[in-house]
Amino acid sequence: TAKRGDSAEGSTGRKRQKAPAPKEKYDSETFVAPYAGVKIEIPHTPTGVKFIAKLAAEFDKHRDTNAAKKQSMYTKDKFFYFGIKAPEMRKITKDVLNECPRLEDEDVASAVAKAFEHRERELHLAAIDILVKRPLSIDLPTAKIFITTASWWDSVDMLAINVVGPIVRQNREEGSAVMRTWLSHPHLWLRRASVLHQLHYKEATDLPLLLHSCKAVMMEKDFFSRKAVGWALRHHSRTDPESVRAFCAEHEEQLSTLSLKEATRLLPPSKP
Repeated sequence: TAKRGDSAEGSTGRKRQKAPAPKEKYDSETFVAPYAGVKIEIPHTPTGVKFIAKLAAEFDKHRDTNAAKKQSMYTKDKFFYFGIKAPEMRKITKDVLNECPRLEDEDVASAVAKAFEHRERELHLAAIDILVKRPLSIDLPTAKIFITTASWWDSVDMLAINVVGPIVRQNREEGSAVMRTWLSHPHLWLRRASVLHQLHYKEATDLPLLLHSCKAVMMEKDFFSRKAVGWALRHHSRTDPESVRAFCAEHEEQLSTLSLKEATRLLPPSKP
């Protein structure tokens, strides 16, 4: 029973500190996306789970604590690392793949989901690297989950360009409609993914969609949004320089210095 003089703030007058909210946990059967309170389940398969377990064990044998600290600092301490460099990571992953049963489509999605249950970034990237080679093994809702989980440019860009891109290209009408909804989504990395998904389309680029996506985010202050706009326009300038030139001229006042510099870097001199 509270004593006289006690309040909700406690007898000392200091506000009680709320206990930190428990972190989202994942059960052993499914992967649950901890985004926006929506729980979308991706079934784990025995083959996918065993592959990630074996890969994690092999990565752990090559752990380099000093290198891991430097890698973590580079990502502003967003992730833990084993401290393994990319070439070695790919070699170990290839060796484990050769030792394990073939991953079917459902196993690939399961492997990525299971990898995200681990804190070390190399597992996330290794699993996504496998998905990149099998992009049509998942759909856009699943890609959305992966983009919005443990998000950073390294995983998001791989997924946007090499997974979302091929999925949208399979069904341009439906896929492009989804990309337009991502542009107004509150999640920064979904907006970036939408801007970048056509990066490898070249002549098949949907120009109205590309320019619409750039207009949608070009006034954002975030570095990653501004960089995405410049990168997408610069890449398309190799295929259609005049459209990029015209867009930059029309929106010179709205485009950030970074976006404009990136977009015009490869443009040939204007014709007299």
